[in-house]
Amino acid sequence: YSETGAFGVSLTITENNCTETYTDTVYVVAEPVLNFEINSASGCVPLAVQFENSSSAETPLFYYWQFGDGEVSNAESPSHTYFSTGSFDVSLTIVTTSGCIIEITETAENAISVYPPPQAGFVFDEQNLNILDAQVQITSTAGDNLDCYYATSDGATYDDCDFSHIFGESGQQWIQQFVTNEYGCSDMVIGYVNINGYTFYAPNSFTPNQDGINDVWMPVSTGVSEYELKIYNRWGECIFETKDPKEPWSGNVHNGEHFAPDGVYQWRVVMKDLLLYPHDFEGHVTLIR
Repeated sequence: YSETGAFGVSLTITENNCTETYTDTVYVVAEPVLNFEINSASGCVPLAVQFENSSSAETPLFYYWQFGDGEVSNAESPSHTYFSTGSFDVSLTIVTTSGCIIEITETAENAISVYPPPQAGFVFDEQNLNILDAQVQITSTAGDNLDCYYATSDGATYDDCDFSHIFGESGQQWIQQFVTNEYGCSDMVIGYVNINGYTFYAPNSFTPNQDGINDVWMPVSTGVSEYELKIYNRWGECIFETKDPKEPWSGNVHNGEHFAPDGVYQWRVVMKDLLLYPHDFEGHVTLIR
């Protein structure tokens, strides 16, 4: 039979003018077709790969996958994760046990490429600094031919693998490094430096006239764990207070009920540094609208 389908077969016997016929059917089925595709055939370790099987047969099929790394599967369209780097052959065997009984194997050589990731790493020239001299030199140990990107806890970014940075805040600060290799694989590491000490500075005047220049008054401080600012008028009445070192005074009185007139106002800041040592500062600020 050169074609698939159902074919009737008849056998007729004649003897002594007697005739008898027997009819039956022959079924010719197509040979199974093996076919599969691989999604995400290359990438960084660990690499998750989905195998799409489109093999077909007129009778039930059984599958046997070999992923090249020693792992196998009997699923129709399996997924598999590669945890080692290198190139891997992938083979699929299909088997039928009825109809056209056959076993077919197809191998895709070097079908999977798993690339190694870089190893992020960097060192500081100094890990314990003082706020008055808080410059640190960062040197990458991640290797050559890598793209580097850094982010710091005080909002700075760098794309050089080696650089220096000056921290403007006390306390434990961090630097985060991201490295990417030629395959697009990346790694990340974070390091910490300790910035000791504190700073405090208070301007002596401001002009809250809404011209966008010197419109608010706020002491500048770093290395603060606790903070309280109070501002008093000439009669000793507290007209503004805050526990937030980043909250400025805009010249209002009692949370904006009205504005303070031009004049000289006394202020006092009581705070604790990161070691919880107390500090007390007092002074005067001139308000000019």
